[in-house]
Amino acid sequence: MMIVLDTNILVSNFNMTCSTFKVFLDGLKDAGHSLFTLHIVVDETINKYRESLYKLRQDEEKLNSEVRRLTNEKRDSTFSE
Repeated sequence: MMIVLDTNILVSNFNMTCSTFKVFLDGLKDAGHSLFTLHIVVDETINKYRESLYKLRQDEEKLNSEVRRLTNEKRDSTFSE
């Protein structure tokens, strides 16, 4: 059987590293099924990844700005433990 994943499935875990994906991929191989991904799904997933990364970078900059404001720092800072 050919299995095709939708963009929403891939976006839920971009790296496909969660336990659900591991079980799915292991079971797919064991059952002798094949995984296919449509070109449009790849394009949509890449676009969603870029959007997510862009949003996170914006959020990071806002937080850095807030930290600078609260600490009176004049330079760019990144969070550290």
